[in-house]
Amino acid sequence: MKIPYQKKRDYLSLVVAISWGLYALGMLSDGEHNWKDYVSILSVIYFLNFFFEKRTYYLRFKEGVVTTRKFFGKKIHTSEIKEAIKTNNNYILKAGMAEIIIDAKVIDEDSLKNLNTKLKELNLEWD
Repeated sequence: MKIPYQKKRDYLSLVVAISWGLYALGMLSDGEHNWKDYVSILSVIYFLNFFFEKRTYYLRFKEGVVTTRKFFGKKIHTSEIKEAIKTNNNYILKAGMAEIIIDAKVIDEDSLKNLNTKLKELNLEWD
């Protein structure tokens, strides 16, 4: 099961990338070359972030493994999860020294319902 990012959050990254790109084009058309020419790098970074988040998912449950899909994602086997904590906007899954913090604010409401169902299936003790 895959839990995607919110669509609103994805498109915000795209708007920021386009804004930085337009600003960089404006700076290049002035004819002066200084440190502000490197602002276009920010635009490229935001475009890459947009495409990465659009192509991948925030969280994935596959074959008994929970995986976060960040640049340096974490993996925990569902059989090793000992403790689950639910705060206002976060779920914390702990397995020994490893821990995954799931931010519920970046997940769509429909996907959040699926996540809650999946976490109930794991029969965890909630704190």
